[in-house]
Amino acid sequence: KPKNPLERIKKDYKIKSSSTSSLYTHETTITAPDVNDVVICMAKVIYWNIKNNETVESKILFDIFNELLYPLDRTSSNGSTSPSIDDIQTFLKMIFKVQRLSAECGVMCLAYMDRLVECTKLTLHSTNWKRVVLGALILASKVWEDQAVWNADFLALFPSTTVNELNELERHYLTGLHFNVSLSSSVYAKYYFELKSLSEKQFPLEPLSEEKIQRLEEKSAGFQSSHQPNKLIRAQSLDHFEPKSRPHIID
Repeated sequence: KPKNPLERIKKDYKIKSSSTSSLYTHETTITAPDVNDVVICMAKVIYWNIKNNETVESKILFDIFNELLYPLDRTSSNGSTSPSIDDIQTFLKMIFKVQRLSAECGVMCLAYMDRLVECTKLTLHSTNWKRVVLGALILASKVWEDQAVWNADFLALFPSTTVNELNELERHYLTGLHFNVSLSSSVYAKYYFELKSLSEKQFPLEPLSEEKIQRLEEKSAGFQSSHQPNKLIRAQSLDHFEPKSRPHIID
């Protein structure tokens, strides 16, 4: 069984994976992908991760991501049905459009989501996918975007939440990642090309410049350094990630 969820998705779609070895040689690479196409492919990834988890017997969930406890909007799921690809696309497009996020944030979002799952063993589920995605996009936007992004900026999109709740979401996300938000160009390239393999058309891309490689690695490492707690605080903060079994989950 493939360890990388994207590998399972590509198997379902019967699409051949692209190699990250083409980072510098392929005519169309990472820079400036079409945001809409990236969002569509992101929705496929998230959808199939949720669908694949429907058969997981022991689901690992955390209160901080649970929309039954912290609803983002009035349409939050009660956990009985999984979202459709269109549902996920609508959610993503709303955030990208209003916040004017670049396509690079979408690629980074999936990298952070995967890292969160790997570090915490979280089960992506119909009750938590929105908050998991939002938390990853908040981190990605703060790491990548030149213009400062504040958690309060997201309140217009999600009137049912508060700044304090979004701050807590970000803090718990960083804790779950073990404060590791650093992304190398090779990790970014891996997620981009795997997303690209899910597209039904060719992305209009330019080669990734050395300047953007340096920007990615320096900004992600800088953000990580500025948010890295001392060892004692870090050990104490990890106590928040005791798995919570919620009675509303039906296995």
